[in-house]
Amino acid sequence: GYGTGEHPPGITDPGVASFKVAHTILKAHAKVWHVYSDKYCSQQQGKVGLVLNSDWAEPKTPTNSEDVRASERYLQFMLGWFAHPVFVNGDYPDILKSQIQEVNQQCSTAVAQLPLFTEEEKSWVKGTADFFGLSHYTSHLVSAVTNGTCTPDYKNIGNFSLHVDPSWPQTASSWIHVVPWGLRRLLKFVSQEYTGTKIPIYIAGNGMPTKDSGDLINDTLRVDYFQRYINEALKAYNLDNVNLRGYNTWSFMDDFEWLNGYDPRFGLHQVDFDNPNRPRTPKCSAVYYAEIIRNNGIPVPKE
Repeated sequence: GYGTGEHPPGITDPGVASFKVAHTILKAHAKVWHVYSDKYCSQQQGKVGLVLNSDWAEPKTPTNSEDVRASERYLQFMLGWFAHPVFVNGDYPDILKSQIQEVNQQCSTAVAQLPLFTEEEKSWVKGTADFFGLSHYTSHLVSAVTNGTCTPDYKNIGNFSLHVDPSWPQTASSWIHVVPWGLRRLLKFVSQEYTGTKIPIYIAGNGMPTKDSGDLINDTLRVDYFQRYINEALKAYNLDNVNLRGYNTWSFMDDFEWLNGYDPRFGLHQVDFDNPNRPRTPKCSAVYYAEIIRNNGIPVPKE
């Protein structure tokens, strides 16, 4: 809303306004966490955390050290920007701060302005989450940019470029490609960088859209998506020792998706938006997901 301007209030100011808004959000979150901790937690025994959305960033050329560093910058710009202050030390990642400083030095005028936390604010913000909520939908290949410009833009500020492997299946949304192994790598990254084994991780949103046309009930592509992504989450839990406590799909039923309206459809249940009663019909993915919940695991294929 304040960065790319894609969502309300439609302000395109990634270099200044977006950093100011994020700064305010982080301090507001910390305030809420402390209020609950001080006044209500002892009686209610509740937990307060936050949900952060992040794609996985894979170096376009893994043997290229510049691409490796660019992929790390992308993760710090997208996820570390919010996660590092809360889960690490109350301040922004060093990579984020140094990259902004470097870009500003290379340009005639400042391209980005990252607000500063006082030492008191750092102590106030650090540790204000009882769990890590993670939303994840897709992954990118990331390469370094050698001839960046001074135009305020996340890619220019971060000095990275995003790509898609042509073998990755595309969904009904152009920005979502099916890359299941990216979820496992992202979970491992979150565990190593932010949570360790003490703070639980919950997948708060994961899913794929289909078009608002054709067969809306037999969504076999979504069934395959769930099977593959949940399997990667299980690998992170069983093989990587990630403290993953839960998985939540997006979404229970077709809904109003931001500026795209009622198309595309993310739901496990089809909603007839042409009917004033809005009847719901379970899709194949709803039946499959119910089996997963019932069995506490991926169903064994029937012979």
